[in-house]
Amino acid sequence: MVHTMPTKALLATTLRPLVVQLSSSLAHGARLIDHFLHQESTPQKMATFERALRTLLQEVGRRIMAWVLNHMEPERPEEMPTRLWLKGQAYRRRRKHRTTIATLFGPVDVWRRLYEPLESGARSIHPLELRLGLEAGVATPALAERIGPLGCRSFPAPRAGDVAT
Repeated sequence: MVHTMPTKALLATTLRPLVVQLSSSLAHGARLIDHFLHQESTPQKMATFERALRTLLQEVGRRIMAWVLNHMEPERPEEMPTRLWLKGQAYRRRRKHRTTIATLFGPVDVWRRLYEPLESGARSIHPLELRLGLEAGVATPALAERIGPLGCRSFPAPRAGDVAT
């Protein structure tokens, strides 16, 4: 789901729940900064501040990733196609399933829609995983790039001839 709204409108509507969710982290960051700036600087205090800030930013990044990934597919099933065709194989829409995806910020739980093949013998697919290019269905491309190839992908990315209805 791509939004073309101006930033103010996005913050006031679509992203408001995320901003509210991150507000305590932002307040914690402000306290970290204030505490560091109002004490005598030492190498140990600098190291403590830097580690605390890194931990905070890692958690903020993880929360943002989880929120974004969980908003990539519509919540209501009827907003997704009932059938998909991929490489000549037909699939039918099923319910959402939870999985954990490994990101640069840490693991995040994601709910994604399952599509089952109409013919037996083929594997089910999760279009979100295909669209995001998840490696082996569990790692973001950026994380996979950082840790090296995982050996195989769960499914190839959709090609131009593949259609959804």
